[in-house]
Amino acid sequence: MAQLTEQTQTQTLQQRFDDARPGQCISLDQGVYHLDQTLILKQGGTAAEPLVIQGKPGECVVLRGDAPLPGQWESVGDDCWRMAMPRTFDKAIGDLFAGDDCLTEVESLDQLKPLCWGYLQAQPFAYPTRPINKASLIHSDDQGVFDLDVITSSDPSTNQRHVLRTYVHCSESCEGSLHLDNTRPTPGTGQWPMAMINDFYGYRRADEDFTKRKQPMAVYVNGKKQSQWNQHSPLLNNIPWQKGWNELVILLDTQVGRSHRFKLTASTHHWHANSQSGLTAHPDKQLPTTMPDVDDGLIITTFEHGQAGDVDSQYVYVKLPDGQTPQSMQLTASQIPCLLTHGNEPCKHVVLRNLHFERATANPKFAMVDLLEQASHWTFENCHFKHTTGGCINIENGSRHNIQSCSFDHVGCTAIQAWARQHQRVHELTIRDCKFTRCNQRGFGLGWHAACVKICRACECLIQDCTLSDSNAHGIWLDWECQTNHITHNRIDHCTCSGIFLEASRWNNRVTHNHISHTQTGPFGGNGIYMHDTSDSYIAHNILEHNADFGLRMGLATNRKLDYGIPIRRCGNVIIHNVMQHNGQAAMDVPQEIPGKVGNHYDHNVYYPARFVLVDPEDKDKLFNAETGKSPEIRRYEVESLAEFQAMTGQDQNSSDQLLSQTPSI
Repeated sequence: MAQLTEQTQTQTLQQRFDDARPGQCISLDQGVYHLDQTLILKQGGTAAEPLVIQGKPGECVVLRGDAPLPGQWESVGDDCWRMAMPRTFDKAIGDLFAGDDCLTEVESLDQLKPLCWGYLQAQPFAYPTRPINKASLIHSDDQGVFDLDVITSSDPSTNQRHVLRTYVHCSESCEGSLHLDNTRPTPGTGQWPMAMINDFYGYRRADEDFTKRKQPMAVYVNGKKQSQWNQHSPLLNNIPWQKGWNELVILLDTQVGRSHRFKLTASTHHWHANSQSGLTAHPDKQLPTTMPDVDDGLIITTFEHGQAGDVDSQYVYVKLPDGQTPQSMQLTASQIPCLLTHGNEPCKHVVLRNLHFERATANPKFAMVDLLEQASHWTFENCHFKHTTGGCINIENGSRHNIQSCSFDHVGCTAIQAWARQHQRVHELTIRDCKFTRCNQRGFGLGWHAACVKICRACECLIQDCTLSDSNAHGIWLDWECQTNHITHNRIDHCTCSGIFLEASRWNNRVTHNHISHTQTGPFGGNGIYMHDTSDSYIAHNILEHNADFGLRMGLATNRKLDYGIPIRRCGNVIIHNVMQHNGQAAMDVPQEIPGKVGNHYDHNVYYPARFVLVDPEDKDKLFNAETGKSPEIRRYEVESLAEFQAMTGQDQNSSDQLLSQTPSI
């Protein structure tokens, strides 16, 4: 392929896509296509005449979203280099690459080592030991929202550092939280444009026009910087509130072209709900005559405010091996959030074959390839996805997509995510013979996003003959109102939290003939199969071995309800013909059954050793409060006799469970 600029390469490909017609095959020449914007396929084919986009057989065709950064590198000594990012630069920076190598990102200069980089402030934050310069009081609007661009005298053409201070009064010492949000979702999306360090929708929110970079800010309580940002929302946890008054200081750098609205809620709880009485705030430490109602947290409405002057743009820092320069190392950065989509156009019957998608700066809600609700019948054959800060394939409300013989490696969060809106479904998605490694490299919340494959509100889907390994994420996650799906003949090892996670799903999901091993400990333990608020599933012919905690575990029931207000159940599950051996704590952690009540059925399973954990039958229906995060006290019993386990789980004398020391063939 001739050497072309990123813009010319993108325009050339886009023109070929625009001219495509049903039945046409677009064959791309071997080479690396550097994209400067997302490719949009506005129309597809038909069932009889699909549109095919492919790399020529035996040739490597790569679509990449990386490019050199736009500034000038300068040496700062000790093999470290930096580049000031122009204020006009409006793209995301995902990963930094030196040739074929992805460098390690760090959060501060003192962490820089060879082949590490960071997107850092020119002037690092430091607790202000002196009084605020030219301080004045600023007040939120009636909804508790501070708009720094309106209520302060900021110069919109410069980056400025703001200092906000108030005092928070607590009646008792406790560990609480501070929750910041933008309070104004992007129309039609429900997404918050102002992201903090690591919010629910992604590390840098590359999908928003004015949110291309991290929000530079720091929070100090009683002089100590707070750093326990929640992985799925702009929430600071483990705030060490002391009894009496606590100084709260926020440093925030405004940036040209970016909105700076936020609402701040303080709480004595790790979420903003159920705060203790006696919580109030005032910049002059004045207690009110009547304490505010803080059941939903305390909305802070007044700050002492000042400005610490202009701040320079952020810098990209990199430390290279001895004697190397950015030019000799061929440094580039991923900058495109999505490589291919169909936009808002109906697009059906498309085949993507023999293509490599690399180096995108997506976030967990989006992906290298985005298939929205008007897309259906897309097929991915022998495609390879590598190095994204978010996902690889995102499917919204689609039907009959087919992903086969594809690979996914170095994924920021979830490789394949398929989901539908409330009361809708993803239909007949097939994922077959795919390989997933090193998913959730960015460390997003395992309770919210991170999995190799995650499907939500899906039916009649098939995940078969896949290999999922070495990931800081669940292997396969069926999340919320999934029904009649089949997970079969997969090999899952060295994932985190669970090999297969069934959550709030019902109606004959089948998990059969899978081999799940060496699951590592996460927020819900380290389990081969983890079932949470799940009913009427069929779990059979699986090998569950060498997992950190349990071969199979049923989590606590919660007070949530399904989409139509249906109470969640966790019974009617059939668990038969499985092998569970050499798991860290026990073979299973399940509820003890109550005679005469419909529960779960166990039979023909093979265990070694004979060790089980059972939830007391009087506690099995106690609910975890999903609104407050409060868990009830649950009594569990350890059982080391197969006969006792059978009696306590309602099995009759004809049960065919076995104890073996070696894994039989299944």
